[in-house]
Amino acid sequence: MFNGPFDSPIRGYLKHVSLDATPAYTALSYVWECPHRTNTIICDDQALPVTKSLFTALKEIRRSLEGEDDEVAMTFWVDAICIDQENLAERAQQVRLMEQIYRQASVVNVWLGDRSADSDQAMQFVVELVNTLVPLQHKQLESLEFKRLRNYGLRPKTDDAWQALRRLLARPWFSRVWVIQELAMCKEVLVMCGIMILTWGTVADLLTLCTRFHLCLGSDPKNLTVWSCAEGLQLMNSIRCSMKIGGEKQDLVRLLRATSRFQSTIPQDKVFALLGLAKDSDNFLQHVNYSHGTVHTFCSIAETMIKTNVSFELLGQVRQPKRLSSLPSWVPDWSFDDSAADEPLPLHVHMQYAAAGGSTPSLRLSQTAGILDVLGRIVDGVDKLGSRLRLTASKEEALKTYSPWDEECRALVRGLQQYPTGESVAEAHWRTRICNQTSHLKVADATYGLNYESWRECLKMDMKSATGQKIDAKKLQELVPQAGAFNNAQKHSIGGRKLCVTRNGYLGMVPSESRVGDSFCIFSGFPVPFVLRKQGEHYMLIGECYVHGIMDGELTRQRGFEFREISLV
Repeated sequence: MFNGPFDSPIRGYLKHVSLDATPAYTALSYVWECPHRTNTIICDDQALPVTKSLFTALKEIRRSLEGEDDEVAMTFWVDAICIDQENLAERAQQVRLMEQIYRQASVVNVWLGDRSADSDQAMQFVVELVNTLVPLQHKQLESLEFKRLRNYGLRPKTDDAWQALRRLLARPWFSRVWVIQELAMCKEVLVMCGIMILTWGTVADLLTLCTRFHLCLGSDPKNLTVWSCAEGLQLMNSIRCSMKIGGEKQDLVRLLRATSRFQSTIPQDKVFALLGLAKDSDNFLQHVNYSHGTVHTFCSIAETMIKTNVSFELLGQVRQPKRLSSLPSWVPDWSFDDSAADEPLPLHVHMQYAAAGGSTPSLRLSQTAGILDVLGRIVDGVDKLGSRLRLTASKEEALKTYSPWDEECRALVRGLQQYPTGESVAEAHWRTRICNQTSHLKVADATYGLNYESWRECLKMDMKSATGQKIDAKKLQELVPQAGAFNNAQKHSIGGRKLCVTRNGYLGMVPSESRVGDSFCIFSGFPVPFVLRKQGEHYMLIGECYVHGIMDGELTRQRGFEFREISLV
């Protein structure tokens, strides 16, 4: 791309090179946004239509060359120009090169988009925050409370700069799946928004400092909490840091779980965009083919995972309903974007669960397409179901919904006279609500029973306060740490799940799509049970679950327990 005045046509030419020749170039990381090519650049003296987003990015990047000779050129790799987007075979071939393209780039320019009314303020505020927070690292501070920001030399939470920063982090680039690899592989990164430029190091410093002081942005200006805007940023930066220090790559199936909140225009790209980051990518490159449909691609990926023994993680990612309804029930729908969903932490990754005891997994693909045969045992069924609690960051909304939901849960278990394990029904209830683990993924001790009562008491006092009634403020403050511990553990477990009573008198947390009459199954070698639904001679996989009292292989030690083949469709 040649230099030129800001408003002059963008001119350049294509140059064919081999990556083996280690050419010097800058790669562009950006979001297409609208796919329609409404703008034009001049390439090899021919008009080339491009998207508005790319056109604006190139104009702003060229601005940095102002003052240089008009014949000075910068060399760029840009996907929309360097790949024939209409040629599906070429696109698939380039997917295989994407890791190398971004790894060899001298620098990657991240284009967040054109300037807005407050984007300059947000970019400047990033630098200001870093410069203010760095000296505070040496002070004995565990966290910075938003209500006392001025005490630390920071702007108050009502300052427009905080919301400007929140809107900057909410720009589409931070949620696109392709940018994870683009960021992770490159040597140097410049982040551009309009005319403002930051180094990635400054952005990473901000993330590190905000995490250190528990000081991050949320989508609700009244509730600035940790993950709402920065979750994707945190994941991208951690993967980049791991790549920079030569850390081990992860299996594709684990990357798919970690990046489920990221988006792509083409559903297959939710998988293809991660191959350069996956240590087992060689197993899946054969499936990179844009001429195949999404269902075919996802089934092929899942079948390869079964053959390469990553079945725990694969089946644990299944949830219903699916956007792609024609997928077999045991194949995850990776096209689903759960960025707006209150999804719980997955159960199958927790080391303390061992529902299948010391058995080993046994799965095989049936001769009949779409059927997976698994060794397992139906052990119980859903008898009663509670409702799903929608998690919220709004205190007002929480006061309206949490207490009635808690009472509903208590009423659901009230009919149990005793619990199969011998512990009290009350203890089984609160342990089930948190899947018997703390927010730090440790086994919950007996203090969490007291924490549950503190949580209930806090709810009652907050409701009284909201209606203008007097409360003991000192007592409330004393209860908050214990109540918070239970609430944090519960949030990890109940999103997207319902409390249930089983036919045999156990309590469980099951996927929200479960129904009365569904079955509980323990698969050989799997750490957690699953909910299944009978479909003729076969079963539909609904999702993983927690059933209190059977998570340590208790049922597998009973006399006569045997696994049998179960067919999933």
